[in-house]
Amino acid sequence: MHRTNIYFSLIKRWTKIIFGQSYWHIPQEMGKQFVPGELQGYYNDLTGKAYWRSYTDNNGLPLNINMSGKLFYFPATLFQKALAHWDRLLNSNFNNEEDKKAFSNIANWALEHQDKNGGWPIWLLAGIRCTSPYSAMTQGEGISVLVRAYKLFGKEKYFDAAHKALHPLLMTIEKGGTCRHVPEGIILEELPLEQANSDICFIRTL
Repeated sequence: MHRTNIYFSLIKRWTKIIFGQSYWHIPQEMGKQFVPGELQGYYNDLTGKAYWRSYTDNNGLPLNINMSGKLFYFPATLFQKALAHWDRLLNSNFNNEEDKKAFSNIANWALEHQDKNGGWPIWLLAGIRCTSPYSAMTQGEGISVLVRAYKLFGKEKYFDAAHKALHPLLMTIEKGGTCRHVPEGIILEELPLEQANSDICFIRTL
């Protein structure tokens, strides 16, 4: 992508952030349906992420666009949108069919795109060089979607996939997972790196 276009994209992104219009930086207070110790609402309020204003596929699933202009599915975007629809379902006492369908579509996408290790590789999609292909945040959000899909639809396939997703989450970074052992215990890393610095490319949303 031409350097001028990259600068324009970054200016557009930061302008949205400053004026509170960025999909990625919506306010996230405590979830209104969150109940500690219970499988209810998500712990922070993601309901604003139900409104995706960029590219979608034929099923309404959000598509990100990378710096080369290629459209792709970004698991974190999908899972956060699913959790937004889940909380909206709770707010409607499960009477909103539009939210139910949107949540179901993403839960099924998670099933179809989970790899043999139980993970959703994310960093190469984003153009980021990382020790592990996985992100603890994304794995955790994927599990959160799947266990709620199991609660809503009662199908074992969602529970089994959620259980399988724990594997890369708890596997050490040295073995390709997201878990780092330190004297104080373990750290589950969103961006697992051997070193502090990395060549990071931006994901942009038009």
